[in-house]
Amino acid sequence: MSDGGVYDNHGIEPALKRCDCLLVSDAGAPWRSSTRGYWNYFSQLKRVLDTADNQVRALRRRDLIGGFKAAKGADLLGLDAPSKSALRARTHGVYWSIDSRDAELAPYASYTLPPSSVVPADVGTYLHFLGARETERLANWGHYVCDAMLNRFYPSPLAPSSGPPLAAGSVKPSWAASASKRLFDVLPL
Repeated sequence: MSDGGVYDNHGIEPALKRCDCLLVSDAGAPWRSSTRGYWNYFSQLKRVLDTADNQVRALRRRDLIGGFKAAKGADLLGLDAPSKSALRARTHGVYWSIDSRDAELAPYASYTLPPSSVVPADVGTYLHFLGARETERLANWGHYVCDAMLNRFYPSPLAPSSGPPLAAGSVKPSWAASASKRLFDVLPL
């Protein structure tokens, strides 16, 4: 498991060079168009930086998914390992993001998630406890999207998943986590 960074937003380049199969889960905040104005230099600069970051992420994502498709095609053609390496078609894998759409996942998922008012892509990922409900929803969403994408691209002989890993009310925050949540709910970020 690796976190992204400035150079490699998805944090997968070392694994891409060494591994034959990758499961890539992108929990980075999706780029959104904005209707609010950028009336000062700081907000304009932040928007420019966010736009540039989005372009880099999109290019790396397309390259990664293209490599996964090339690996599948190379297998169908029966290419040998040196040919696969030369074509950058060696690594198999699946990519999904926090912004994946439930309608696209539902046909492949082993179960359905209970309805929730928490939209995973809208949950801010700050360095503090998010709240029990948000934590449960994010963990269950991650399990759900992983299950659906693996079923879609790599059907398994294993039994299908029985449902989300966390039941409602199963996350019990410590007093420190609760205090952190209350504090950061009040502070502007």
